[in-house]
Amino acid sequence: MLYGSTVDEQRKWFGGGGSGERPQDDVKRVLWRMFSFIGDSLMSGTKVEHHACKRSSKLAWVTTPTRPKVTVWSPSAESYSTDKHGYYKINVCHYTIEWGEAFIPEVFIHEYVHYAGPQDLPLEDAPQTTQLAAAHSYNGFAHDIVLDKTQEFQCMSQ
Repeated sequence: MLYGSTVDEQRKWFGGGGSGERPQDDVKRVLWRMFSFIGDSLMSGTKVEHHACKRSSKLAWVTTPTRPKVTVWSPSAESYSTDKHGYYKINVCHYTIEWGEAFIPEVFIHEYVHYAGPQDLPLEDAPQTTQLAAAHSYNGFAHDIVLDKTQEFQCMSQ
């Protein structure tokens, strides 16, 4: 690869392999489960509701009837909350689109990850357990992977 590798991005966002950290293969399994869940959820249906929000409010959020009782190490499909029609619901502020269309998939990944348990946590100097429990780690990882692949494709096509 021209601009890095998935392994580099995995280490950047989730650590792994260091003293006291989970091995890279464990982290890879967590990522596989999380992104498989997101893919399956997209295929099964999502309800998106647009809201008029204040500029200081969040860009998007999810509302779950019950807080999922899962961890990133042992997710359970029964714990993911859907509405009475079986849809996941993502609430989006009307001004989120102003961030640009390229930003929207990141928002959706971040919000889907909340359904699996990770929360909004600070990441600065965070240990691996916090990185794995933070929703932002997953959308950041996906963003960097897509950015790397896009740059690699653009270089190859020139």
